Amino acid sequence: MNYFELENQDQRESDMKLHYSEAIERAGILFLMSYSTGFGRFQWLLLLVCGMANASDAVEILCVSFLLPSAECDLHLTSSDKGWLSAIIFIGMMLGSYIWGMLGDYFGRRMVLVAALLVNGGFGCLSSLSQQFSVFLVIRLFSGFGVGGSIPVVWSYFAEFQTEESRPHQMCLLASFWMVGNIVTAGLAWIIIPLNHVGYFSDDFVFDSWRIFVVACSSVAIIAALCLLLFPESPMFLLKKGREHEAVAVLEEMYRKNNPKMYETVPYQVLGLHVETNGDSNSELTLSTRWFTFLIRTAHSMLQQTKNLFQPTTRRASFIFVIINFTLAFSYYGLWMWYPELFSRMTAYARTHNNSEVNVCSFPSDSVNTNVTSLDCSNPVDITVFFDSFLISLSSLPSNLITIMFMYKARRVFLSLGMVLTGLSVFLIWIVKNRTHSLILSSVFGCLSMFPYNSLNVVTAESFSTDLRATAMGFFLVFGRIGAVLGNVVFGELVDYHCAIPVLLVATFLASSGMLSLLIPRTDQRTLV
Repeated sequence: MNYFELENQDQRESDMKLHYSEAIERAGILFLMSYSTGFGRFQWLLLLVCGMANASDAVEILCVSFLLPSAECDLHLTSSDKGWLSAIIFIGMMLGSYIWGMLGDYFGRRMVLVAALLVNGGFGCLSSLSQQFSVFLVIRLFSGFGVGGSIPVVWSYFAEFQTEESRPHQMCLLASFWMVGNIVTAGLAWIIIPLNHVGYFSDDFVFDSWRIFVVACSSVAIIAALCLLLFPESPMFLLKKGREHEAVAVLEEMYRKNNPKMYETVPYQVLGLHVETNGDSNSELTLSTRWFTFLIRTAHSMLQQTKNLFQPTTRRASFIFVIINFTLAFSYYGLWMWYPELFSRMTAYARTHNNSEVNVCSFPSDSVNTNVTSLDCSNPVDITVFFDSFLISLSSLPSNLITIMFMYKARRVFLSLGMVLTGLSVFLIWIVKNRTHSLILSSVFGCLSMFPYNSLNVVTAESFSTDLRATAMGFFLVFGRIGAVLGNVVFGELVDYHCAIPVLLVATFLASSGMLSLLIPRTDQRTLV
């Protein structure tokens, strides 16, 4: 039986004495953390840093879609090459998400998250130096490996510092930083990429504006990693590993930052503490021994953790999360990553053909240049392409504000109805007949797609216990990455000749998955344990 007894020497002394056995029946570890440490400055500072980490993932993923029109000539890209370049980061994420998630459950959230962010930012910066498509592609794969780790771990890490009451609201705020990443990426592209004469140019080496843009985007992850070094490990993880004294130190730090005046007169005290562990404590092992132990047990642990995800109590939710992650990623990234390229084509087609009636799927096959030896590189990319993309990025602001205000009571509604409505908006994008209407409906797509994404992150984190949470999010994200890869490859192969096929697939996947999400067990008013 876990046991906490906390005592403060003021008028609230009797309220601050809690048996853990009583607390867990009421709300679990997080209720205790709320009661003893309060909610305040610590959680808000953590939100900013974890939000920066979440935004850095969005920046790293989406920056490729903005550099495609400009890198086309430097790297001699065909439409198929563009599809693989957009998809390669998701292949890295697919490989990284499950591995990093298990590392987070074994070694701890914070340092694994820092390492993933540094891998993301370091390889992202390195890719800017590549002069050949194949080299650029391989380095972006390793960058994606880092992104794949930071996404599942940051959600688990952040959720474990929240109380039951604050968790939905705070996690929606964390999700909204993905929108911040969208806006930052579009804004950086708008500012940097049109600077065609800025950089270094020689016969053997070119470092032009789109490469500077890549470095600027990758720097966000590095800054987030350095900021995370100022924060402690998750106390819930420490308790699960039997590291009680470290957990108490973290709780005391939270108490001090949230109650600075009270801390001066009423210091944080723990009079008694006993915590049951899961038999996996490794606090007494050296780092090298822990790594060796981890490597020996990796295969068994992966099988066991995966098996635990499909226990009778979580089996239905796990299968549904697999399907939803796949279809949502196929739809969102397959279409979203191609928006700047499609807008660039629309602008060029309208200019050369004197035709304002241009739809995203209306290009005649003979009007699309797929021969890399005859690319027209004499004209820079029209700046309106980045302006259009910037407007679409801003379109997710209303949906983020709505989810922040109502997520606590409307998780399932946002997930299911959001996916259905997003699917309908995709279908309308296909049938409209001019660029202005396509821009408007693309903004509608960007707005509506945030409802299911924000709610999916919250519901997934709430559906699994601490010892499975990071693994679960990593495991489901593997299927999301498979969907993202296939979405980008399908668009790359078909966009020149059969654009309607992937667009209709997106609409169908979203609508059907929205209906399926109604079968997920409810997680509102559920306590993290």
